[in-house]
Amino acid sequence: MHRCDESTVFQVGRKPLQPKVQLRRYYMQQYVRLVTQIQSVIDEGPAALARHLSAPEWERLNVDSDELGLEPEGVKMMIVLEAIFEQVRLKSAPSLPSRINCVFTWPSLEVARRFCIQYVPGGTIHRCRVIEGSAVELDGGLLPPGINLVDLSPSALSDEVRATRARAEKYWNAQASPDFPELLIVGSVEVVDPVNDQ
Repeated sequence: MHRCDESTVFQVGRKPLQPKVQLRRYYMQQYVRLVTQIQSVIDEGPAALARHLSAPEWERLNVDSDELGLEPEGVKMMIVLEAIFEQVRLKSAPSLPSRINCVFTWPSLEVARRFCIQYVPGGTIHRCRVIEGSAVELDGGLLPPGINLVDLSPSALSDEVRATRARAEKYWNAQASPDFPELLIVGSVEVVDPVNDQ
């Protein structure tokens, strides 16, 4: 973590934001209870995870996906993915902040454009200012492809969890030259203006 007060960073959103608006924490914050629940289930093993993800309660889970542009199944996948990343953080990098409690930004306009093109086509890039806070730069390229939850057999889930844990370990080890650098900021970040030259 390093102090980044007064730094210029970039944010990508589905909708334009007004200058002086403070960025909110990661949208997964609203699902922190479910992320924590999945962490406990993962600890019980692949059979327990398979049962949990096949249960009627999980199937009926009401997740708000309008703001995110994700289908409900995509939000559920992100809940499982973030549970695994958080488990790994707690074991291998507990001094780093939880992704769920951070504001996500990009360190350069070039990286923000790349993210916008790949993940939020038609979105808006905002130039932002860190009012106060600390940041860590990690490799956002290790989150995709997510975790495949199509086959809920214990053996398939075991393989998926293992592969996702391996990516999470690389992520939290903070490589010197990340492929897709993202900034996790603990602090206050406000919009300066939209970037219109996309």
